[in-house]
Amino acid sequence: MSKAQMKEFLRGAPGDHGKIFDHGDTVPANDATGYSFGCIFVHTDGSGMSDLVYVNIGDQTACNFDPYTATAAATAESLTGTANPFPITGLAGAAGGVVAIAGGAGTAAGGAITLTGGTGAAGIGGAITGKGGTATGAYAGGNVSLTGGNAGITGNGGAATLAGGVSVAGATGDGGAATVAGGASGSTAGAGGAVAVTGGAGTTTGAGGAITITTGAGGTTGAGGTLTLQAGKGGSTSGNAGTVAIKGADGNGTTNSAGGAVSQTGGVGKGNLAGGASSTVGGVGGASGTGGAGYLTGGQGGAAGAGGVASVTGGAGGATSGNGGAVTIAGGAGTNGNGNGGAVTIRGGAKHGSGADGAIAIGDANTASITLGLMPLIPSATVAADGSDNTDAAAITTGFTLVTGADAAKGVKLPTAVAGSIAIIKNRDAENAVLKVYPNASDQINALTVTTGSYDMAAKTALMLVAYDATTWYTLPLLGS
Repeated sequence: MSKAQMKEFLRGAPGDHGKIFDHGDTVPANDATGYSFGCIFVHTDGSGMSDLVYVNIGDQTACNFDPYTATAAATAESLTGTANPFPITGLAGAAGGVVAIAGGAGTAAGGAITLTGGTGAAGIGGAITGKGGTATGAYAGGNVSLTGGNAGITGNGGAATLAGGVSVAGATGDGGAATVAGGASGSTAGAGGAVAVTGGAGTTTGAGGAITITTGAGGTTGAGGTLTLQAGKGGSTSGNAGTVAIKGADGNGTTNSAGGAVSQTGGVGKGNLAGGASSTVGGVGGASGTGGAGYLTGGQGGAAGAGGVASVTGGAGGATSGNGGAVTIAGGAGTNGNGNGGAVTIRGGAKHGSGADGAIAIGDANTASITLGLMPLIPSATVAADGSDNTDAAAITTGFTLVTGADAAKGVKLPTAVAGSIAIIKNRDAENAVLKVYPNASDQINALTVTTGSYDMAAKTALMLVAYDATTWYTLPLLGS
């Protein structure tokens, strides 16, 4: 088409469709003829954006040019595909063109955006896919973000919701799945794309946005959906499986701020049924591998703060007559090939410097009785007697101690008294001599002198000492062996 023909087409031929484009200093008056419906008129003498472009909403016989503005009316807008895919695609270029879908700004509420898969009258509902663009070379794939809108001055941030489609009422089909997946790596060493679910940040005194992952509610008699957090499998040759970590956030105050708590709580039971169990279970070992360890560890304290408490508590009983939930700590079972059962270790935290090691209390309160299936094992050691008084006698600990080298002058020194501590001492037969037993500094044995008074054990005898309080040991004499 020549330039002259194009001009004639745009300006319209008399008696044909009318003009589809025109311009001038004056907008055509209403009811003027010769302008096609939808004709665009550029007002070259316009006073601003609202007086620049006009569109004919009349027809060829009676025009009616209204100003065109970039702001649409507050009505719903739809983009509807046919049976084939309906693409919205950015232009190609060095950097691909951006495609933005934005709700309109409102003087009150902003316009919402809804992406809805089509209804399948006799088949599967239409899927909605949000996928970042594929990269080439060493570049990362494009990101996909689902973000709630920023809040106003005092309003909450907008929620970001991803939900699968609902199946047709009365039918037996499952609801549509909602999947959030990082992109797969296309290279030999590239990591798969991460998936981040992040609540919005609070400002000043506002709390950060919560994240709730809730499975679907069961039907009338159906079970609720299971929630599984599972790390990815390792590589097919020797790659380790990914770790699942649930961690409270570190304290972030300018001076003092507690670390975030991590809570694992079974659901509340209803009626006469039990509350949900809360389990921490190590993974099953491979064909000949040891089962995974189960850890429950409190968070590290701040510069001068106490470490976080690690608590295992059975659920409270029901309001009417339910029993409290039991707590079971069990090592894993050895299942085949004469495998050993897993050990259970309960240990206080290690001290630093001159601090005390952490204590372990069993049955310190609200305890009717303590039942041991087997007799506990106590520490056992051999120590050579030494010195001539409480300052240089050989130190012993609680538990059972076999003492060698007694000669009526050498001795051993008890640990600092702690109420309930027990020390059992055997003076070895071979020496056939008296053994001196001294208290620690500021302690005493029976009514002997504090710190320096020794209890003299006869040759070949054994002795049990029990600490009554933080300063006094009492003896329980035993027969000579």
